[in-house]
Amino acid sequence: MLFHLWSLSVEEWFYFFWPFLLLLGLRSRARQRTLIAAASAGAGFWVLVRLSGEAVGVNWTHDDPFVGTGVTYVGEVLYRFSAMRFDQLLVGCLLAVVVRRYALVASEPGAPRRRWLDAAAALGTLVLVAELLLAGRVGAFDPFGSIGFNLALAGIPFAVLWIHLNPRVGPARWLSLPLAVWIGKRAYGLYLWHEVLNILTPKPAGTAALLVRLVVLVVASMGVAELSWRFIESPFLRRKSARYGDRHQDPTAPAAPSATTD
Repeated sequence: MLFHLWSLSVEEWFYFFWPFLLLLGLRSRARQRTLIAAASAGAGFWVLVRLSGEAVGVNWTHDDPFVGTGVTYVGEVLYRFSAMRFDQLLVGCLLAVVVRRYALVASEPGAPRRRWLDAAAALGTLVLVAELLLAGRVGAFDPFGSIGFNLALAGIPFAVLWIHLNPRVGPARWLSLPLAVWIGKRAYGLYLWHEVLNILTPKPAGTAALLVRLVVLVVASMGVAELSWRFIESPFLRRKSARYGDRHQDPTAPAAPSATTD
């Protein structure tokens, strides 16, 4: 019933190590560059491991008193093994470091670094759309170890960063709509509870009955996510803010005037 929570263990392992690396890597400019280079190399390494594993396609049999007897498929390892997902988390964390380190927010549209970002974001979006349309139809875009799938993953951070730096353009405005914000705040609860409701709900026969079940599941998942947000997540977030304060600063906001004088 809670089998889908395996993905949280990926994040737990990653965030066990990342804070220590971040503390070491942000102590100086030189260490920041080293952190960015090492994390980028690490992300690229795991992408190559996934691609290689998918290409080789080696499966193995096992007879283990704890695991049991059977066949372990390389696709399962590539999909569920924690280290195979670290590249995606690394790239996401690197976005924050790169934005601060290279002052991308302060650069004006049309500046060289912004032109490169615009091009990368457009290309990444095209590959992502191709992945969504061709996954399961074209082998080069099959999840999880195909070239197309991994190129789409590589393109997503550039698209996200472009949206972040262009808050008044279409995609950012759409994501700022009240309904999108409401869903975003409750996305964690939707992730936690939708599969539980899916398992508990009987699966009827017939297209009409399946459509009714789908509607019921969506509404019920939204309702449970709302309860989770109100009575579990929001209280914890309020306690965190009360204890540590709101340290979030919008990097797109104008910088405060300097208190120093000449």
